[in-house]
Amino acid sequence: MFGQYGVLYFKYVTTAYTIHDNAATSGMFNKENIINLLEIFQQATIGREISSSLLQKAKSLYFYQFILAGAFRSFIKGNFGDAKRILQLFKINEIKKLSPPVKWLPVYLVLQLILFPFKPLKLGLPN
Repeated sequence: MFGQYGVLYFKYVTTAYTIHDNAATSGMFNKENIINLLEIFQQATIGREISSSLLQKAKSLYFYQFILAGAFRSFIKGNFGDAKRILQLFKINEIKKLSPPVKWLPVYLVLQLILFPFKPLKLGLPN
């Protein structure tokens, strides 16, 4: 995508990788950061001819990976409350509108089933 559309610099600090609890990235899995990331996607399209379907696919792949990585990291560390909180980021309106990528759907469903076992699932759609 960058080769075709270029690269822009934004002042936001973003990453989908966390090393330890005190890392700067540990606090990235929150609504404010999701809104910042959505703004980056929006600004990246200004003045560029990016198809809506390509943009939606890129957003979907990115946000599912980002949110699931944060939830999985917390889950593996035994911090189930934090993992649940991070999964709730799928309820943000702009994220809720994204179609779940097939490659991330199994991880999404397994985490949902483990962390929210008594909540009915809408298969294929974020809650």
